[in-house]
Amino acid sequence: MTAFVAALSLLTASDVIAGRVDLSRVLSHAFILVGYVLVLVLSRLQPARGGPPNGQRTPRPAWRARFDEVDQPPARPALRLVRDRPAQARTGRRAA
Repeated sequence: MTAFVAALSLLTASDVIAGRVDLSRVLSHAFILVGYVLVLVLSRLQPARGGPPNGQRTPRPAWRARFDEVDQPPARPALRLVRDRPAQARTGRRAA
């Protein structure tokens, strides 16, 4: 959004200097600029969501990578073979 507002501002300023734009068009772009500034201000005022309030954060990182340990696959329950049950829908006759 910052790149869009910056490009729009530069193009609008260029058009104003060259006299190729009406005042109503410049005012419509000014509303976008005011909205962008409001978004920036409100995003800086609100605390970060999803984390603890300031002062209660732990000094260590939330995740750690451990490369010296060998990962074991999770234990799976043993599978059993089920006989005489075809994988097709039954239509009243037995599959050959």
